[in-house]
Amino acid sequence: MRPRQKRKVAPFRAFVSRQMGVINSDIPEGEPRKKVPECIGDIAKKWGGMSEEERADATTDAMKEIEEKRENRELASHNSLISAFHDVRTTMEDAKLMLQRLNSRTGAESIIITVRSNSEHFNPPDAWVTSDSHLEGYCISGVEGVARNYVTETTEMKKELVKLIADKLRAAGGKTHITHMYYKNFDDHITAKYGVKIVNWPLEKFCCPSELSTRVDIQVLRNAWESGTTYFYKMTSSEWKEWDEKRFENALENEPASTSSPNEPVPTSSLNEPVPTSSPNEPVPTLSPNEPTPTLTPNEPAPTPSGPAPASTTPASSSVSPDNPDFSKRGRKQKALSDATEVDFLNTTAVTGLNGEILMQKPARKRQSDAGKARGKKGQTTGNEENHGTA
Repeated sequence: MRPRQKRKVAPFRAFVSRQMGVINSDIPEGEPRKKVPECIGDIAKKWGGMSEEERADATTDAMKEIEEKRENRELASHNSLISAFHDVRTTMEDAKLMLQRLNSRTGAESIIITVRSNSEHFNPPDAWVTSDSHLEGYCISGVEGVARNYVTETTEMKKELVKLIADKLRAAGGKTHITHMYYKNFDDHITAKYGVKIVNWPLEKFCCPSELSTRVDIQVLRNAWESGTTYFYKMTSSEWKEWDEKRFENALENEPASTSSPNEPVPTSSLNEPVPTSSPNEPVPTLSPNEPTPTLTPNEPAPTPSGPAPASTTPASSSVSPDNPDFSKRGRKQKALSDATEVDFLNTTAVTGLNGEILMQKPARKRQSDAGKARGKKGQTTGNEENHGTA
C-alpha cells in the first residue's frame, strides 16, 4: 500500500465553504444552522452561472484558508489531553495495520515503541512487533555466532594494527631495512641499532597489540597511529650519539658496588662438606678481636690436626678462599644481580607517552623475601654470646 498523497483543495469545495459561512452568518444566534446538504443545490446553480475569472476570484482566499486548516490539523499540538490521547491511539492503529500488511507482502519485520513525553498524558508506553521472531543476528546464528563474530573482528583489528605499526617502522627506517618490530626491550633491539624511537604512545602499557584485552584500547592505539599523534622518529647522528651516551651513563650509575656490605652475613660451610685439615707447613690463621668464633654442629666431623697446631686451627674451615665452593656461589649471585640491574636501566627514552613519561615493558621479577628488612651480623652476634658464656 502506497502512502497517501496530499490532495489539492478543489475550487468548488472552497466555494461551498465560503457560501455556507455567508448563509449561516444571516441566521440569528440560538437557531440551528444550515447544513451543506440543505444548501448544496442552490450553491451548485450559482457556481454553474459563474465564469472562470469569477470562480478564481471567489475561491483564492478560501483555498488558502482550507490549506492552513489542514496543516494545523496535521502538525499543530492539541489543546486538550484527551484529544492527544485519541490522536495517538488512532494513528498507532493505522501504522500497525500498514506494517502488518507490509509484513504479509514482503516478510519484513518491524517494531514500534511509543512512549509519552509528558507525565500528564494518558497514553501508556507501547511496544509492538510484527511477529515474535528474534532480531536478525540471533535468527541467523544465535548468541554464539554473534560472540564469535565479535572475537573474530577483534582479532582482525589486532592483525591490522600490528601490520600498520610494522609498515610505519619500515617507513621510518628509510634506506635501512628493518625486518622485525620488537616490543620487549625495544630500545635494545630497535633504538640502539637503528636510531628510531616512538613518540606519544597513547596507552599506559607499552606492549604488542595482540596483548591488548579490550577493543577500546585497540581503537585508541589505531587512531593514534593513523592520525599521526603517535609516530616513529629517526634520530639524527648527534641525537643518536647523545641518546647512547645517556644510556651508558645510566648503566654506570645503576651498576652495583663490588665491595661487600657491612651487614652481609659471613658464609658458613654446609653440613655435608668435609672440614679441611691443616698441615704442619700451613700458617696458623689468627682471629681478630672483632671476628666471631665459629662453632661446629653435632653432625660435623672434628678437625684432625697433623702437627703441633693449637686448637685455634678450626676456623680454617670457615675461612673465605678462592677454593671455597661457597665463595664461588656468592660470586654467581652477584653476577645475577648485576644482570638484573642492567635490565632496569635499559628503560631509557626509547618510548615516550603523551605526557612525556617513559613507557617500556620489563620482565617481571620475583620479590626477595627479606626485601626491606635490616640484616644483622648473625655470625658475630653468636660468637660474642659464646665468648661471654665461656668467660
